[in-house]
Amino acid sequence: MSLCVNIEEVQISFNDSILQSMISVSEKELLHDELLDFIETGDVAKLEPVIRHLFASIAYNNYTNNQIERYEGFYPSVLFAFFVGFGVDIIAEDVSNRGRIDLTLKAGRQTFLLELKVTDGEPLAQIKSMKYYEKYSGERSLIGIVFDTKARNISRFEVDIVHECAGYGVVHHRHKKWKSEFRKTSIS
Repeated sequence: MSLCVNIEEVQISFNDSILQSMISVSEKELLHDELLDFIETGDVAKLEPVIRHLFASIAYNNYTNNQIERYEGFYPSVLFAFFVGFGVDIIAEDVSNRGRIDLTLKAGRQTFLLELKVTDGEPLAQIKSMKYYEKYSGERSLIGIVFDTKARNISRFEVDIVHECAGYGVVHHRHKKWKSEFRKTSIS
């Protein structure tokens, strides 16, 4: 007699239980709807409110008697558990030939590379200087997020959208504002 276990289902269930212990059921349902909207549309502007809402939903008492919000690893761990709990295709510490990307999300034909920092730093500049995006083809969204330890939430959220154009190489479209304002830049 043998026992077969679907590891992916166990992982999703485990991460879902962690998420449920951190936020209420109604908050979880709202986050689920917001996340589905992001995944269905691939609109990266819809991701910031999801992440902001997620961290705002973590109960205050989870931060008492510790300084977990000061550790850079806390933020990607929460995001990883959140995304896996909803069955999103995600890679933590995604290794490239130049370093590690904190999180890589796959939604449809799009790839989202997330680099996270605490309090200060230039996560978007790091993604670009290390050329983490070269590992993937097609449209890629480079997302740099800075978290404020006092607010325990996002203090800066920056995005560049990268794709290859025939004859032009890699083209970046930087989000200045979320209202579809793009500036074309070329990075070599």
